[in-house]
Amino acid sequence: SAGHLFHQPFLLSDAREFVRKVRQCSSHIIIGASLESNCTPLPLYAPPPSWVLCLGNEGVGLSTAMLEYCDHKITVPMEHNVDSLNVGAATAVILYGLTQHSSPFTP
Repeated sequence: SAGHLFHQPFLLSDAREFVRKVRQCSSHIIIGASLESNCTPLPLYAPPPSWVLCLGNEGVGLSTAMLEYCDHKITVPMEHNVDSLNVGAATAVILYGLTQHSSPFTP
């Protein structure tokens, strides 16, 4: 629900600067979502325990510079006549897929 948003940590920052700081200060793996052919399909990807997800805009996706910062690149498999999802739909699908391997929720 929308109320859950207020219980999640988030940060507004320059993306490249944020990723640089994550690399320096934590063991989080940087995962980039991309349509490139060399990406791991989401259903085949087993995420590490700690990760940061990077998504680009709907027009061009992540920049080449941002993709270079990513430790892993994943993609959402789609039918041949579909070339992309909007970033909101892609985020929902990817977050669902990444959290199915180990649930971050505790009873």
